[in-house]
Amino acid sequence: MSWWLWVLLFGIISLVVSWWKDRKVSRFVNVKTGERLKARSLFYGVYSILARLFWYRCSIKDFWLQTQQGDPPIFIKWAGFRPVVVVTTEESLLEVLLHRVTDKRDFKPTPFADKVLGHSLIAATDQNGGRKLRRVLNPAFKNAKLSSIIPVFADSAQIVLNKWDESFQNDGGVVDITAYAKKLTFEVIGKAGFGFDFQNLTSEDNPERKAIETTLGTLFHPIEWILGNRIFSLIWAEKDRKRKVALATTRKLISEVIVQRKKMREAENYSTEHEYDLLDHILEADTANELTQEELIQNVYLFFIAGYDTSSSVLQSLMYMITTKHECRNKLIKEIDEELQGNRPDVESLSRLTYLDAMMKEVMRLFPPFFGLLTRVANHDMILDGYTIPKGTSLYPNLLPIHLSEKIWGPDALEFIPERWIGPEASKHTLYSFAIGPRVCLGKRFAFLEIKTIVCMLLQKYTWRLTPGWTWVNDLNALSTQPASPLTVILEPRKKNV
Repeated sequence: MSWWLWVLLFGIISLVVSWWKDRKVSRFVNVKTGERLKARSLFYGVYSILARLFWYRCSIKDFWLQTQQGDPPIFIKWAGFRPVVVVTTEESLLEVLLHRVTDKRDFKPTPFADKVLGHSLIAATDQNGGRKLRRVLNPAFKNAKLSSIIPVFADSAQIVLNKWDESFQNDGGVVDITAYAKKLTFEVIGKAGFGFDFQNLTSEDNPERKAIETTLGTLFHPIEWILGNRIFSLIWAEKDRKRKVALATTRKLISEVIVQRKKMREAENYSTEHEYDLLDHILEADTANELTQEELIQNVYLFFIAGYDTSSSVLQSLMYMITTKHECRNKLIKEIDEELQGNRPDVESLSRLTYLDAMMKEVMRLFPPFFGLLTRVANHDMILDGYTIPKGTSLYPNLLPIHLSEKIWGPDALEFIPERWIGPEASKHTLYSFAIGPRVCLGKRFAFLEIKTIVCMLLQKYTWRLTPGWTWVNDLNALSTQPASPLTVILEPRKKNV
């Protein structure tokens, strides 16, 4: 084929693509001026995924400054050939999250992700059971229910302290916070969530955690999004085989736990002789047996992922800021000492730790566990930021431009200032990391109680400083916000040990 035929073919394809794109974008117009909504190149979506996968290894602040600071308030990017309206202002975000005019998009980014979470709360739309799941599961996450689980958080943190004591005596107290955070949150969600002791903190080789990590590692693989499941399976046949085995292993474990727990609950003295965990509260709330076995399995899997991956992300970020912000650390230690007096925390004392609460919120503002929220879909024609958004359009709320906006947070928006969440200023701000409105994350209370309990236990005995030369570089290929290299610190026992 002659070179000029290739040029002609490329030109024809370009014209067809340009015409198709123009036809798609023509539906998104400003209601006052008739101006079309700005749209990225069709190849921008593919480029951004590849860039995130292969090139970007930087702090979240740098990622924001390099890639997103100049984004308009609302624009179109492409998921393949599907237009997605990206929302970057607080006003439009509230419109998307608070009103029933939007719903979750059917959660089928890849066939593998659908097998893992397709029937879970994170995936279910209002039309296919989402409201039922939220109604049934919501009571299990009330404070009154979660207060009984706090001792499990404290017990797990105590195991870490015992390990740190050994480390301080044997190798000078150099510890890998990333490894401990992952082991600790996995142990907690196993015990507090489902009464299952993985012995993750006392055993180096844990097949269950490895199976979960294998599943998570390819749950939303960018290459699979671009090329499709069949091509991914051909190119990475061994990786595809391992993740399928890992998924089968974890599903079998979860199914057996659920079946066994249902049988145990039939005993008359069960409620008095058994310490309730999250699974008990879920089964207790499902009085009418509305949840199918598949819905139970996938929602338990969802809570495993959230309780492990998301919680370890927030815990690492918080411990990093405690390390680098000495003034904030000293204020936090003073608050913990005065409130707890060397005792273990409970739900009442945790509720009074306002500075710890403020530090957690500020960490999740600057280090959101996820950069954006799940894509929504417009159930009806709607107006966003002055533009007509047709029914069926995908809407993507991007958190970074909102969490780092000088318009919202002031000229010090990029600085870590927990005080902005305390006193009169607090009422002006909203944390969107867990979403808000009718689809707010049910696990928010669980995560806050878990991380606050762990930090209280650790800080009563140790402080820590970064190992020389370590800096936070974000791994943008991870499912949640994680450092690209393990966060390592040097322990320093407090003079007033508890």
